[in-house]
Amino acid sequence: MYYRKFYNLNLQPCTPVEFVKCWNTRYSPEGDVIYYASLYSDKAKLSLKTALNDSDVEKLLIWKFGGHAWRKFYEPTLSILNELNKFRSLNKITTRKEESLWQKTRSVSRKGIVAQAFLFHISRPHGYPIIDQHALRAYLFVTTGILIKGNPLANTSCDTYGKFLSILRPYEAFFSYLMRNSGCSSDPKAVDRALWTFGRFLSKEGTGSRAAGYEIGETVAVATRVNMPAGTVLKGQIIDLGNWDVGGWRRRDFHVWKDIATGYPRVGDIIVLIDSEGDRYQSVFTKPGHRGYVCLGKPSNLKLWHLKHYPHHKVVEDGVLFEFTGRDNEFRIYTSKEWHMKTAHRED
Repeated sequence: MYYRKFYNLNLQPCTPVEFVKCWNTRYSPEGDVIYYASLYSDKAKLSLKTALNDSDVEKLLIWKFGGHAWRKFYEPTLSILNELNKFRSLNKITTRKEESLWQKTRSVSRKGIVAQAFLFHISRPHGYPIIDQHALRAYLFVTTGILIKGNPLANTSCDTYGKFLSILRPYEAFFSYLMRNSGCSSDPKAVDRALWTFGRFLSKEGTGSRAAGYEIGETVAVATRVNMPAGTVLKGQIIDLGNWDVGGWRRRDFHVWKDIATGYPRVGDIIVLIDSEGDRYQSVFTKPGHRGYVCLGKPSNLKLWHLKHYPHHKVVEDGVLFEFTGRDNEFRIYTSKEWHMKTAHRED
């Protein structure tokens, strides 16, 4: 992960320790009474020595989803409770066993990562963080400098194990980093509360039109408006990085050639990409190339887009087109096939 920049109540940069202390203390404690009563106050359950029961499931679903919404998850969760307890009793988590449990969670929620990730969390509280829109908004702001005031998960469909991992793994790594560096290695809920509170604050307060900067090594990356005509097209190429991530996905990058007139993109520029289905992705140009191109990374930022179009285990070094929308730093991204269909339609 290239960047982590944390903020206090005044949106001034702070340390991870100060971040968790600031936002954790502003979390309303009443909401966690049921959560702690059913999971964290029982040290045996926290240490995975005791199985979850029907009552635990009911309390935890009420805490997470509230109102009447929890009821639609209750019976489906009970139907896989044995699998959840078997997973929490494992000495070692393998990809095969993790994917097997994910398949079971689909009977509870076929496409929603919030419910899927929560079932993993209650199975192994220290191993899998809770994912929700506020925590993810905080994560994206801290790691990319981009503020999404709406629900970052609004257009997300986790209907494959690969898509599930493409969201879970980067957030999991970030969450672990924050736990280690905030002095909360034994209290993941403190980190979760801090992220949830900060994310909710961002959704209500925001940062106005101010661009948010962040560091990659000694490079400062800023989300600023691109100064080129709408419809300008940049050419790119998918590049095989020659290795795999923990989920077996072959890692890949983009080389994007600069616009001659403006010199865009440059190292440190943030880009927002919109695909043919309307899904949005944020990434940053991380390092210069030798023949007029700039590398667009990191790979996991655009993994979901790759999974929509290309094989999981093999890289297709396809040409990719980026068309500027005319708004801020937003571009539409096309595979070579999509671009051919788009331009052929224009000619007709």
